[in-house]
Amino acid sequence: KLEDVNRTLAQEATELGANAVSAEPVVKAINETIRRSGFQGFRLEWDENDKGSYQVVYNEKDERGNFIPATKLSEGETNFIAFLYFFHMVINTDEKGSDKESIVIIDDPVSSMDSQTLFIVSSLVKNLIDRCINASTIEEPTGIKKNDVAQIFILTHNVYFHANITPEYENNYKAVNFYHISKSSNRSKVKLCTIT
Repeated sequence: KLEDVNRTLAQEATELGANAVSAEPVVKAINETIRRSGFQGFRLEWDENDKGSYQVVYNEKDERGNFIPATKLSEGETNFIAFLYFFHMVINTDEKGSDKESIVIIDDPVSSMDSQTLFIVSSLVKNLIDRCINASTIEEPTGIKKNDVAQIFILTHNVYFHANITPEYENNYKAVNFYHISKSSNRSKVKLCTIT
């Protein structure tokens, strides 16, 4: 009886593990993106005080050989790390073979970022847009291609970010729509932008 229970629990653990998204490949990818982006002062490492989680650390160690937690990052740097985590979780979920369609919503990801970081984030957002367009235009028996972004919504008030991500998609109205959201008398209006 106990062996049957053990087999059942082992099977359940295997099934649950297959659906879980591991943070380890995400953190490795984040560190590689940080390195390639030219940031040299910080990265993500295992948190020695809280096993199973990560922390942002400086690339230097204290007298005991532990990495020093990064406590004085700028708002732009912390926003960049948060965006990288979000981006790589979306990508990692896709590569894990999830059969769920991802709907991605990005709300002004470049707040407090310098122009170099804004360009990097714009490139990553365009990667997600391309995944979405490819998923919507590739014909498969199930309709939308598995393991890709089914829809993406990008909200921004940053003109430079908008200018960085839109040029390739401005004439692709079969897959892309542009909306202008305005607020007047405490009421929001959403207007579809059309070709004039």
